[in-house]
Amino acid sequence: MVKDKGIAIARAFYKDAPIIILDEATSALDSESEKIVQSAIDKLIKEKTTIVIAHRLSTIENADNIFVIDNGSVVEAGTHSELIELNGLYKSLYKNIDSEIVDKSINSDKSTKIIQSVEIDESNYNFFVNAWYKKSPWLWLLSPISFVFSLLAKNRYKNFIKNRSLRYKPNIPVVIVGNITVGGTGKTPLVKSIASKLINENIKVGIVSRGYGGKFNTTLEVNNATTYKQTGDEAQILSKLNKPFFLDKDRARGVKKLIEKYPDTEVILSDDGLQHYNLDRDIEIAVIDGKRRFGNKLLLPAGPLRESRNRLKNVDFIVNNGGPAEDNEYLMSFLPSKFVHLNSGKSYSIDNWPMHNKVHAVAGLGNPNRFYNLLRMMGFEYEKHSFPDHHKFQKKDINFLDHLPIVMSEKDASKCLHFKNPKIWYLTIEATVEDKFFEKLMEKINVKRRNP
Repeated sequence: MVKDKGIAIARAFYKDAPIIILDEATSALDSESEKIVQSAIDKLIKEKTTIVIAHRLSTIENADNIFVIDNGSVVEAGTHSELIELNGLYKSLYKNIDSEIVDKSINSDKSTKIIQSVEIDESNYNFFVNAWYKKSPWLWLLSPISFVFSLLAKNRYKNFIKNRSLRYKPNIPVVIVGNITVGGTGKTPLVKSIASKLINENIKVGIVSRGYGGKFNTTLEVNNATTYKQTGDEAQILSKLNKPFFLDKDRARGVKKLIEKYPDTEVILSDDGLQHYNLDRDIEIAVIDGKRRFGNKLLLPAGPLRESRNRLKNVDFIVNNGGPAEDNEYLMSFLPSKFVHLNSGKSYSIDNWPMHNKVHAVAGLGNPNRFYNLLRMMGFEYEKHSFPDHHKFQKKDINFLDHLPIVMSEKDASKCLHFKNPKIWYLTIEATVEDKFFEKLMEKINVKRRNP
């Protein structure tokens, strides 16, 4: 056997081929013979493009790129160390190798017990949401309560307009990005997009938000040291802008604290807070779900509305997430930006996804179907795992008994970092709105800056 392999290697030397394909060149050899053949191979492949087809890990550990094929498809790709860190199929091939050798080549935690997660039925926790948007007739039983809620909402807004001079208003433009419905409509990605535009214009921006789900007293400044448990999940996305960012249930107090510490701030962006009338504002932007719109058009609890649809007549901009957009609405779309491996932080462009296209899609979002549809349009096959919006993930929620990658939103991934699960990836998205929206928004902001 050694002789046969030696002849093959000699022929390759003689031909001086620029590309070498080795089909498990050291298989079926004893350890001493393997050393001899491997030494010859090392000389053969020097400064040549080499493709090795192997089932013995020792043959390929030093390769620039390793592709793991399972059932005819590439399920993992990367260097030896990267694949070990992924803790997937490649690493599982080491299970029969002497543990002492493995410990020298990798730095890994002891294996933990894997518990199969139980998927939460989306219809259970979204019982009311489904009913609102399916326009279930039984909801009319709640209409008397909705009528009272409607009167209270109208009264609050009228009181805000009547006593506007009594509300806190800083001497710089305040832009509110909110909605009139319960649930996710895409406010936070839009705030991020607007903030990025302002930053590109060299305008000093400060951001305030409620910090839903966070644990803090009064006011919290968000920085690289604050965790999602302190800030809530959505704030983690905006924190990456590295701009002044304060959380406070009282938005007016939050703005005061921000300006006290950063007096050169030129524009305030409020993520949510359309109904928070303690804070006066210069510009209001309402974000609506283009697909679901307003459901049965009833106010809480019979419907999804926080305020009447008439409230939209008084905002400066209506941004429609997903379309179709009506004449007075600006269309917003979500574009996938990149995939990020949660443990390592290594990112890949959308076109260079290195893993299997069959994934576990995990979503703890207000409208998880929007996330699933995005993955579907990108060509993924996925198993859905839906959880309530702002769900506090536990390890058992995403411990699946296979080697498929787990893909989730950036917001959800921020709550899973401490799991150290090497199979988790998150998809970053960028909100894009038609140019006319940003042109008119900047016009209004600049007018307010000149005439505070």
